[in-house]
Amino acid sequence: MSLVFFVPCELKNYANRGGHWTGKAGYQKALRDKTNVLAHTTHWPDWLCGPTPDIPKAISLEAHVWNYFDEHDGLRNACKPIVDGLTRARVIHSDAHDSGHQFLFTQVIDRAQRGVLITVSPR
Repeated sequence: MSLVFFVPCELKNYANRGGHWTGKAGYQKALRDKTNVLAHTTHWPDWLCGPTPDIPKAISLEAHVWNYFDEHDGLRNACKPIVDGLTRARVIHSDAHDSGHQFLFTQVIDRAQRGVLITVSPR
């Protein structure tokens, strides 16, 4: 059994975008908080209950987007606040390469319902 939930949002990649830093910071904070709240309002499977953020997990993030992001860095940059929200919710303890967690980023065109479908499974 996996933890599955959808975060409705319009993903933005601020890596190559100009503008004032407060626009980026506000967007990222709102998306982190939304992910944290939705993670806690979703029923967690038994294997995930308790203090287990450091148990290795496979995390799939399927972005439902208007147009495709660049696969190599655009999609990852856009999903960064979502991953940070998972850390804040204590689903994972870190998103570092040596954390033991495996991340899979995919995207589909879905102009009717944009957001990110998150699936967390044991590794």
